[in-house]
Order: sequence, then structure tokens, then C-alpha cells
Amino acid sequence: MLDLETEKLTSKLYIETDFSYTSDRFCGPGFFACGDAACFIDPLLSSGVHLAMMSQVTVAASVHSILTNEISETRALNYFEMTYRKYYTRYLILASAFYDLIKGRSGYFEQAQDLATQDPSL
Repeated sequence: MLDLETEKLTSKLYIETDFSYTSDRFCGPGFFACGDAACFIDPLLSSGVHLAMMSQVTVAASVHSILTNEISETRALNYFEMTYRKYYTRYLILASAFYDLIKGRSGYFEQAQDLATQDPSL
């Protein structure tokens, strides 16, 4: 924390290096976890919107199939878990490849950092 009156740091700084997370389970008896409730990959690539939309479409199909007795709840849950994990894994691979590519192209992030910290009056 920074004391604005004295302009001195009053506590230790912490850095978050990875925003990504995934739930152990995306669904279970009586619940489906959608969007960021289930997993989150990367804020830069905006994968959350895609994952939220795709998970909700898959939930709708699963719930409809359960309510119309087309398939059992267990089978619908297994389908949702498998399908949503595929969506998640594809985005995870994309994000990993994107960052691996950028690491090889040094300068982009450094230049952005330089621009962000420049005196705006220049």
C-alpha cells in the first residue's frame, strides 16, 4: 500500500504472474459451472466471452435433453464436462502458443512498457 501523504510504501508489494485457473469439475448433480465460474485463461485474448457463450449453449442443450428424458443426467453431465474441457483446452493451447510466439519477438512488450511510462507532455 502507498501512503499518499508521505508518498512512501507502507506494505510489501505482491505481483500476480498468472491469472489462469480451472475448476476441478465443471458440473455435477444439480449444477453446471459456466464462463469464469468454471475456468479463466487469459485477459488479453478475451477467451472468457467465448467460453461463457459456448458453455451456456452446451448447458442449454444438456438441460433440455435431461428435462425431455432424451438422455440421463449422468450422460448429459459427462457430455458437458467433456465438451467444455475441449473448448477450454483449445483456448489454453492458443494462449500458450501466442505467448511462446511473442517471447521470440522481443521488443513488443518492452516498447509498450516504454510508451506507457513516458512523460505524456512529450
